[in-house]
Amino acid sequence: MRRTARVRRTLARGLRFAADHGADVANLSIAGPAPSKVLQEAVEYASAKGVTIVAAAGNDGRASVSWPAAYPAVIAVGAVDRGRRLAYYSNHGRALDLVAPGGAGLNTDTGFGPSDGVQSQTLKGSRAEFCFCFMASTSAAAAVVSGVAALLVGSGRARRPVEVAAALRDGARDLGPRGWDRRFGAGLVQAASALAVGQPPAAAGSQPAEPGSDLPLPVIAFGAALAAAAALVALGGRRRRRRASG
Repeated sequence: MRRTARVRRTLARGLRFAADHGADVANLSIAGPAPSKVLQEAVEYASAKGVTIVAAAGNDGRASVSWPAAYPAVIAVGAVDRGRRLAYYSNHGRALDLVAPGGAGLNTDTGFGPSDGVQSQTLKGSRAEFCFCFMASTSAAAAVVSGVAALLVGSGRARRPVEVAAALRDGARDLGPRGWDRRFGAGLVQAASALAVGQPPAAAGSQPAEPGSDLPLPVIAFGAALAAAAALVALGGRRRRRRASG
């Protein structure tokens, strides 16, 4: 219990630090079975400061989304395999927003390439065993969605968290029953479609660029690695860009 509380406090401090230093997108590839007041307050704080927060739905195969993904201010991401089927381990349910590639979770690290996994730099089994290997998880799926969110913010097509979330959902490829459903949310994330849904930045005397063309990337990256193999990665840099332009 003490270790869990310590991890939550560390996460909360990292998220607040990212928000205070100009982060635009925060990836929370973590999942817990219960809500946490300290983490919820940090999520609400960061979201109010304009940080889009993306989190893993969890790898328990449950029909309910884990925390912090279940918080309303967080974009909850489940995982699909290469056949666009919901991965057997992926949590899903009422709080799910969308899904992304995460792998099937079976025989992923074969040594000869993935049967269906995501190439990762991570811990395997213990803190002492680091690997560059193929893994499968909703954590990997959340990272994909965080990357698309960063493209939306960096291109100027979406700024506020609510705008980013709307573009991600509206641009998703529908899977399962028509429209939103508990297994796939709004569907499979689609970078080009999300960029097309977002509003191109206004430019006097010029035509809007085609989605995906000449997109400026966010220029600051923040990260905090946690002992529990959780990662907080924030992309963006509103304050630095403002100081540079001022």
